[in-house]
Amino acid sequence: MRSESRVFSTCSTFLTMRVPAATQTKTNSEIIEELDKRDLWVKNCKDLSVAVFVKDNSKLGITKEEIRTKVELRLRQANIRPREDMGSSEKMYDIPSLQVSVITVDSAFNVDIDFVRYVTWALPNGEITGYWHPTWKNGWTGIHLHDRAYLLSQIDDLMDSFLNAYLKANQ
Repeated sequence: MRSESRVFSTCSTFLTMRVPAATQTKTNSEIIEELDKRDLWVKNCKDLSVAVFVKDNSKLGITKEEIRTKVELRLRQANIRPREDMGSSEKMYDIPSLQVSVITVDSAFNVDIDFVRYVTWALPNGEITGYWHPTWKNGWTGIHLHDRAYLLSQIDDLMDSFLNAYLKANQ
């Protein structure tokens, strides 16, 4: 029997934020949809940088190239152009990044998908500073029992979740 736990960072964000009285009459689904809109809404939703990290300690043979191909194909199917790392160009701050992490150890795994964007804020002295920070994330932790197809299906499920929220936020 497989056991896994779903990680909903949007829910943890919801639980740790202060909810204004006006939104307290909304359902959890409506609040999460509003948070997704805020966290995923971008000027140009058709370009998305992709970064992939894979550490396979289970002998499943999962490779960074295989995961990158899977993620980029799913993005293209949704009419989103996957981009390589933008380097240090000024445009790099305008294009958010989808970061996919796959880690396996023996029969266990962790898969995370983070939507990362450059965020800024003003310091008390008026100086503006910023860094790359995930504004949306989702992931799975579980046991794959050396079933490669099962692990890859978890990435598909997470991409479904991301694409559904991302496309809804940017329609």
